[in-house]
Formats: sequence, structure tokens, C-alpha cells
Amino acid sequence: MPDFLHVLTDYFSCDLAIDLGSTNTLIYRKGCGIMVNEPTMVALERASRGPGSVIGAGTRAKELSAHYGNEVVILKPVQYGAVADLPAAREMLHRYLAATRSLFRREPRVIANAPARASRLEKDLIRQLILSTGAREVYLIEEPRALALGAGLDLSEERYHMVVDIGGGITEMAVMAEGKVVRAAALRTGGEQMDQAIAEYVKKQHRLLIDHHAAEQIKMQIGDACPGTAEKSLAVTGLYAAADMPGSVLVTAQEIRGALSGTLAAIVNAIKAFLRALSPRQSVDILDGGIVLAGGTALLNNMDRLLERELLYPFLKVKDPLTCLVRGSGDALEYLEHFRDCRK
Repeated sequence: MPDFLHVLTDYFSCDLAIDLGSTNTLIYRKGCGIMVNEPTMVALERASRGPGSVIGAGTRAKELSAHYGNEVVILKPVQYGAVADLPAAREMLHRYLAATRSLFRREPRVIANAPARASRLEKDLIRQLILSTGAREVYLIEEPRALALGAGLDLSEERYHMVVDIGGGITEMAVMAEGKVVRAAALRTGGEQMDQAIAEYVKKQHRLLIDHHAAEQIKMQIGDACPGTAEKSLAVTGLYAAADMPGSVLVTAQEIRGALSGTLAAIVNAIKAFLRALSPRQSVDILDGGIVLAGGTALLNNMDRLLERELLYPFLKVKDPLTCLVRGSGDALEYLEHFRDCRK
């Protein structure tokens, strides 16, 4: 194709990178950066014969749930890094993609993240979902490769690199060399399991019922993977289970650290088992270069410190753990031809 036609095609095209996470969905548009960063959820009106039509997605779904309570049904269409509810995911993505489109532009080419150990069925569901929203072509990139690109690693080197992505529903770890994933593993545990553990603790110890959003706020404000220099506390409002009355209790960082201990131990043990299976050459390279840490749950205070203390490897938390994946996929938009085998 003549050069001027390439330029014309690029102008009328809209290349996108999508990180479809269990907790958040991010969309990056070539030339514009991150245009969407929304919760991965939809709200449906409650009908007499089950859930009705979708009335909101993302932040709007959260607001509707908080305002209308039991009148609204909340669905999480992506769980443990895989599409769990295709129709709900399609409706959500349709709404998010509307914010990225410009007048007179062609249907987009899209590159989307997929877990390194995703099955063929799981990958096909991602392709099917994105094609159903009007994409012209869909390419898949393994999440560890996208993370490495977002972190600025040089994947052309012969030496081994390791990345750990602790997301909302899954913790993924991988070793790469010369641009390829040579070993990968995943644990179905992440930030959402931490939120659930906090809610269960508050219910058991304080007889107070709190929702997912309140538990997440506790984690973000006073959650800590290791004891800090100053122990914080937070007033939490909820509903007393026995009296069905609103109430408030004070919870401490020490309490929340105890509530998170089981989930944190599971993550540490999974990474420890993965490290023990490495070859001596891989271990030496990774000790020398450190382990790149990303994912929204990497934002938990002192998460990197806990991993270093327990595993005796250096951990390098990326600048913006939540957006690292989609920024790496955005970088990959410049080299879509390299992902032609993963095209649909």
C-alpha cells in the first residue's frame, strides 16, 4: 500500500488497547492515552422475574447500587481474569467504547490483554466480546508481556525478567526472556478477596454489616501489609446485624492487617513456590534485576516490603501499578504486526 494510503488509513482508524480486569476496565487510545478507567460492573433494574435491563455501568453502577439498594442488581461480568457474563460484559464495553470514538472514524483495531495461562476458550471469549462491540480486528497480548512493556523492560535481552501482577481477582507471575513468556503461573486471589475478608472480619468481630465499597475503602485508607510506624484507625459505618439499625465502629490498622493475613499468606506462598521452581540461571538473573510488581493490589501499603521480607528477592513497584498493563498494551499498538498470529 502506498505511504499516503497508510497515513489516510491510520487517520480514519482508531486503535485501542483494552485491559479487561476483574475490578477495573481501562481503555487506551493511540495518540490520546488512557480514556477510560472504570469499575468492571453493571447495574440492572430488579424485575419481578429476575434482573431487568442494564441501567448503568462502572461508577454509575456503583452510585445506583448505593442509592437504590435492593432495587438494583449488580453484576461483575469478569471474574478471576476471565469473561464470566458475556451479555453483561458486552453492554458494559459498548458504553465504555462510546467515549473513545470520533466522528467519521473506522471501526477500531483492538489489542487486549489475556492471562498467560488463559485457555483457548477464555481467549475466544475475549475476542468474541470485543468483536461484538464493533471492533474491526482483535489482537491478544499476554498480560506479562504487556506489563513488561509498561514497566519499560527491554524484552530483547537474553537475560531473564520476572513480573508479578496482583490484580483484583487474580495474581499472575511470569518469567520472560527474549520477548517470550517461558514460565507462568496464576493464583485466583487478589484485592477482591481482601475486601471480602475485611467485610467478614467486621461482621464477625463488630457485628456490623458493610458493603464491598466500604471494605475497599478500609483497605485503601488503613490497610497495611506490614506494621507501620504509626498505627491508624478509621470509623466505619454500617448496619448492625442483630438490631437492623445503622451504627459506627472504630477499626484499627492492626485489625485489618490480621483480616488480610490469610490472603497475603496465600499470595506469598504462591510466589514462593513459583520461585523455587526456577532454574539456577533464572534465579540469578532475577536476583540481579529484581521482580517487577504491578496491579492495583500492589498499591496496598508496604506490599512490596512484605514480599521482599518473606521471599528475599528485590521487588520493584512500578510508578503506576493500576495502569501499567494498559499502557504496555498501548505501546504494543505500534507493533500490531508482531501479534498477527493472535488476530481474529
